[in-house]
Amino acid sequence: MLDFTFDQVKGRLHIKYTGFWSEAESDEAIAAFKSYTKKLAVSHGAFTLLDDMSGWVPQAPAVVENNVEFGHFCMTLPLVRNAMIICSPLVRRQVLRTVQALECGVYDNFAEADTWLSEVEPVRAT
Repeated sequence: MLDFTFDQVKGRLHIKYTGFWSEAESDEAIAAFKSYTKKLAVSHGAFTLLDDMSGWVPQAPAVVENNVEFGHFCMTLPLVRNAMIICSPLVRRQVLRTVQALECGVYDNFAEADTWLSEVEPVRAT
């Protein structure tokens, strides 16, 4: 459903979305997202967010409407940038309806999203 990975060096939260969600699973995903990101904001402060929806499937209309809460909650977080990898045109339309108030970069692949997020992430030591 949701897989969270946080890169301490970059200050980037990577979330991978999978599966076809029921309304109950959507509620669980939102609760997990809120819990994880609230703790992250307290422990780390500002961060970037990479939403990897490259393998996510189109969702039922009720789930799409329920997922508007993701966008509303993101506006309360100390996000520097939010990049989304969305390959499916239908998923892209569904997701963009839920995040109308957010400024997000939407990309077809990881390389483009990574480049955009890296512009504002800390420079890595070599």
